[in-house]
Amino acid sequence: MKKAKFNVHIIPETVQEKMIKDLYRQVKSDEDANKLLEESNDYDFVFKNSSVTLLNYLNDKKICDGCTGFANCRKTGKKGYKIKLKNNFYSNNLETQFVPCNYFKVILDNFNRIVFSDIEKWKIYHHALESKNIFVSGKAKVKGSYLHSVALCLNKIKTFAPDDENKGYLISSDNHNGEAIGYFLAYFFAKTNRTVSVVEAKTTLNDCSSLIENIKKEGESNLESAKKADVMIIIDLGFEYKSQAARDLILTPLLMDRAKRGKITFITSYLDYEDVVSTYAKDKVSRKLFTKILDKIVEPITINDLEYFND
Repeated sequence: MKKAKFNVHIIPETVQEKMIKDLYRQVKSDEDANKLLEESNDYDFVFKNSSVTLLNYLNDKKICDGCTGFANCRKTGKKGYKIKLKNNFYSNNLETQFVPCNYFKVILDNFNRIVFSDIEKWKIYHHALESKNIFVSGKAKVKGSYLHSVALCLNKIKTFAPDDENKGYLISSDNHNGEAIGYFLAYFFAKTNRTVSVVEAKTTLNDCSSLIENIKKEGESNLESAKKADVMIIIDLGFEYKSQAARDLILTPLLMDRAKRGKITFITSYLDYEDVVSTYAKDKVSRKLFTKILDKIVEPITINDLEYFND
């Protein structure tokens, strides 16, 4: 059996000394690292004991230099995090911990304002980022287009008053455009310091109709939390289980509660306004009542373009 060959690269002592001197000079000029070493028991000893840690810290800091935002983070691992140094007085060395950078902190704060969501919050963020990129692309806001529909929705927040009859929009689209707008709005409103909830009809509304008691209770608890948010986004209305009981015991009370609270609600659906009314109200009496409630919550818009978003 042949012995494995190892190529060992030995750094000359003079080169090592130069590297240590360069590191020492960089640490001296770094306010945070220098301060920690000055607070330690022995500056030079702790520096030598922590040279590898300090080198990793400075290299990490170089990657962050000139960063223009989380979306442009150049790190391949621990994206959105930076290395922070701290003193370990017992072992006389410096230790590292990963903490969110300032850009990432803003995103996490926005996530905290999404008080309930059936959708993974990073999915919401990435759809919001994609929509932002379309906005800056210079495409015209043609009536019925994705951009035009988003602009109408955003204008709601500028002109909103608690006594408005129409608190939001029923966004109809036969592809994923409506869904994508819902995610974009969720993150946008969270950025404006409003609490937001994102309810996926086929998840939470279905759970509320479940015959399994534990699932039903969890769905009702989630919906109770979600409906209190300043802004509610209901995703893909029409995919949930539909019955007269579901309409009268779940959907109608939810819409009435939102109207009473004077909160903004957006509903996305593959159904247009007339289809929604027809689906949930079969007879004249229920149709009149459901239409009256729906009209206090939302007004309809339809997206006709083919700007398509995939999951």
